[in-house]
Amino acid sequence: MTTYIIRRLLQAIPTMIGVTIISFFIMQAAPGDPVLLLTFQPGQTAEDRARLRHELCLDRPIPIQYAIWVVGDWTGECSQRGLIRGDFGTSFSERRPVLDMFTERMWNTLQLTIYALIIGGSIGLLLGILSAIQRGSILDNIASFFSVIFDALPAFWFGLLLIMFFSVQLGWFPVGGMV
Repeated sequence: MTTYIIRRLLQAIPTMIGVTIISFFIMQAAPGDPVLLLTFQPGQTAEDRARLRHELCLDRPIPIQYAIWVVGDWTGECSQRGLIRGDFGTSFSERRPVLDMFTERMWNTLQLTIYALIIGGSIGLLLGILSAIQRGSILDNIASFFSVIFDALPAFWFGLLLIMFFSVQLGWFPVGGMV
């Protein structure tokens, strides 16, 4: 069992490296220039943009930018500490640390997850008990059918359907507003 756990942990290392490489290059392939987004004010000169590009380490080659993004800046010229140290960087659109934006939304996500687990678990337990009591009945077949259907639906898509039905069609709940 110990060798299995060690093997799985060692397999996680190349997986995490692959995920960071793919994430980094997806952001690199995104249209637009982050420096132009940050300096979208009249009166900004090319020197201002070059200074900001240097401060953000965007004037370096792409492999060096990736290393700085993951490990942090070892030269002291940039303010990035790196993913390994828990620094997710600064949002180009909101000009705030990404970790702060993440923690702001974490409580709402946790709250929604707990409510969904309680409601889904209660419904599942009730249907499971009823199906076990009346095994082979029409109720058992219907419960099994809908269990398979709801398990096969992507959660985000089913969530959007529920929002459209209960919020838009019936008007029972607000469409948004937690964040």
